[in-house]
Amino acid sequence: MTTERNIPVLYLVIPCYNEEAVLPETTKRLTEKMHTMIRAEQVDPESLIPYVDDGSKDKTWAIISEYAEAIPYVDGVKLAHNRGHQNALLAGLMTAMPLCDCAISMDADLQDSPDESSTASSKNIWRAATSSTACATSARPIRSSSAPPQRAFINS
Repeated sequence: MTTERNIPVLYLVIPCYNEEAVLPETTKRLTEKMHTMIRAEQVDPESLIPYVDDGSKDKTWAIISEYAEAIPYVDGVKLAHNRGHQNALLAGLMTAMPLCDCAISMDADLQDSPDESSTASSKNIWRAATSSTACATSARPIRSSSAPPQRAFINS
């Protein structure tokens, strides 16, 4: 997938269920992030943000469709019925797999920031996305006072 310039194609896969309230801010922040990474030649201009609508009852799909037409980095996948977060994520990753070098999943509410400097784990994931890393995974901390530190696993 990597272009002749050796820049990876990145997909930010975003499962969505009734997310109409957060999509404007999420799209603003993620498109800014994607634009910055493309301009810095960290990722290929073919990189995308595919939102996966998991059978939302609100206007989520209408908003995704509108953004997909107006913003070059945005696309959408619509599931016919609500199948749950993990199935929506799997559908997005399976759609992305043959089209990109690296896929990162994020929740639509951006509970975990797309800012690569927000945590050590996030920094490692973004670095992996723009390198030749074969596999990277991360887990966010449990949000309590006794939570273990956030960790990332990277397999180059």
